[in-house]
Amino acid sequence: MGAGAVGPVVADSSPLIHLAEIGLLGLLRMFEAVHAPGAVWSETVGKGLAENAIAQLYDLSSLFVTRAIVDLVIDELRKSSGP
Repeated sequence: MGAGAVGPVVADSSPLIHLAEIGLLGLLRMFEAVHAPGAVWSETVGKGLAENAIAQLYDLSSLFVTRAIVDLVIDELRKSSGP
C-alpha cells in the first residue's frame, strides 16, 4: 500500500451511483482496490448510470478486483452461516 493510500474496500452500489451523480468517482483512487460483487457491478453499470459515469468506472477499472472472486467469497460466507 502506497503512502496515503487507504486499504481495499468492498463497494455497494449506492455510493458508486451517488459519486457518479456528482462527478466524483475519481475519489475511488484513494483506495488500494475496490471489490465490487457482481450484483453491485450489474446494478451500477447495467442500470441507470449516465454514459459518462460508466466511462468513468471503466477508466477506474484497474482498481476493481475481479468481481467473480468477491462473489465466490460471498457464496462461501452464505454456506457457512447455515440455513
